[in-house]
Amino acid sequence: MPLNEDSSVLSAFREMGYVPVFSKKRGTRGNPESLKSLTEKFLIKIKNRNPSLLTRIRTDWGKIAGANFAKYCEPQNIRAGILYIAAENSAVKQELSFNVHKILPKLQKLEGGENIRKIRLL
Repeated sequence: MPLNEDSSVLSAFREMGYVPVFSKKRGTRGNPESLKSLTEKFLIKIKNRNPSLLTRIRTDWGKIAGANFAKYCEPQNIRAGILYIAAENSAVKQELSFNVHKILPKLQKLEGGENIRKIRLL
């Protein structure tokens, strides 16, 4: 027996009244909200968000890594406190590895960047 049918049987057994509830009360006082207004509310929420840490790092990458490195490498991902940077070739990767100790403090000064504890080069 499905649960909704059990409810009326249990209610009769307990000698309590049973009123089936078919839907939740809407915040729109029973009137459905238009798709246009829902879309507008959703877009406003998205616009009000701050850009992600990775987006901020990418926009300031020239200042963080230096203009020379910014041309040949790019931040790819942040995961578990590790910033993954893709380098164009092994020479750039090696030069970046020598400068990680300079780049990391600059990243940690950014809002939300204090959680970055390591840089991994790809």
